[in-house]
Amino acid sequence: MLRNVEVRDKKNKRWVRFFEDRCLTLQAFPIISPQNSVFTMGSCFAGEIRYALERRGIAVGPNYAEIPLDNNRYSIDVLPDRNHLNFFNTFTVLQEFERLAGQWIQGEEDYWKISRNQFANKECYQDPYRRLTFGNSPDNLAEANAHI
Repeated sequence: MLRNVEVRDKKNKRWVRFFEDRCLTLQAFPIISPQNSVFTMGSCFAGEIRYALERRGIAVGPNYAEIPLDNNRYSIDVLPDRNHLNFFNTFTVLQEFERLAGQWIQGEEDYWKISRNQFANKECYQDPYRRLTFGNSPDNLAEANAHI
């Protein structure tokens, strides 16, 4: 049994306006301003949120554009073309937080040796935990990961 429910024959003006004009308005309650900093992480959807916030003058991190790139020795995702790294699932996002907190440390020999025309030679080394992160040697791959 419902209590304090009033049934009316009169139509709600806002509901009628929505159906007639296809317009729905909501009161805005801003929770982020240019005085705030926001951290984004995730797939390309998180990247789009990042760019929308930056267009509104809000500082968004991490700033991957500050990573020194040496495309002759290593490459990281699609940097510098996009100031964003893609993380596609909750496991990879959690792993980055565990790495940051020192709860998970990648082993020195934890990489894949693959054939790819990424560098001058056909062999390169890939980080198995990060998208499109390669080095032309294990040491250079480790340096790329340290920058991230």
